[in-house]
Amino acid sequence: MRRTLVASLVTVAVVASCAMAYFFVAGLGEGQHTAELGKGQAANYPVTVAFADGLTPGATEPITFVLEPSFATDLKHLDTTITTSTPECKASWFSITSPSSYWRGILEGNGQQQQGLPAHEATNLEQFGAGYTIGMKEEAAVDQGACESAHVTVKAVASP
Repeated sequence: MRRTLVASLVTVAVVASCAMAYFFVAGLGEGQHTAELGKGQAANYPVTVAFADGLTPGATEPITFVLEPSFATDLKHLDTTITTSTPECKASWFSITSPSSYWRGILEGNGQQQQGLPAHEATNLEQFGAGYTIGMKEEAAVDQGACESAHVTVKAVASP
């Protein structure tokens, strides 16, 4: 009888502990946060990048960036990342630039330049005269043959 009573008390204690733990943990997982876009936080938006195949060492090709924010905003930074499909074809051999110091400032995100963009409208930065190009640096002392069959990917993130 005493053994049954102890087992019952232990079972009740375990069930009560589990119930308390469930309610405690379930309460921790809830929450909500609301913020207005464009005020105090960066809001990234889609960017489409395009450039021609066949880039060779020492050459440049025009590269276009088309942005489509879901709200009217100012573009202040266009952060680009270049990767290649082959480790021997180094991403550091490639760069994106513009002949315009204004548009280089947008690439660098120095905070001094900004370009207004309309909401829900695909906007090609070329219409503002960005003149961006992607180039491959020629390294005379290095065999860059690995880049002949490699793919170059440019990822861009635009932010206000």
